[in-house]
Amino acid sequence: MFGNKFDGRMKIKHLIQVHIHMKAIESDFGYLCYWTEEAGYLHKIEFDSDLCVLVEEGIRSWREVVLSGKITAPQSPEDK
Repeated sequence: MFGNKFDGRMKIKHLIQVHIHMKAIESDFGYLCYWTEEAGYLHKIEFDSDLCVLVEEGIRSWREVVLSGKITAPQSPEDK
């Protein structure tokens, strides 16, 4: 997944996923672990309420568009 070597950088989609989990269990911190055959990387993530608000706004907007029926699936990778 990461190639032969992982560069140690966190992916934003994983940071958001950990924040959603922290929000669900009302935790102030969480851990994100990346593992490859070469090494393991453990990141402690402090809850960021500003990031959580942005994610919640994004989810609400996405939900409204989906429920309105105005969205269609991308037809090509360029449309994503």
